Amino acid sequence: LLKQTFSGRDVLTESILEWVEDETAFLDKHMKATLRSHEDPTVPTNERITVQTKKADGKTRIKGTFPVGVRVTFP
Repeated sequence: LLKQTFSGRDVLTESILEWVEDETAFLDKHMKATLRSHEDPTVPTNERITVQTKKADGKTRIKGTFPVGVRVTFP
């Protein structure tokens, strides 16, 4: 569902979360698990997301986390 909705777009994590909560029956933990699995380098390039390395506060994001203000680019 995330790929269908956000394909080819660059969006903030809070926008993804808002869509998940408002438009699906899933929770934030489901969103984060899906993003985490699609950030993995073993995922084919046409399925892999790119996640910004810096958080909104300028600190480095820990891989596998999706804090507020981080940009996610969908293939």
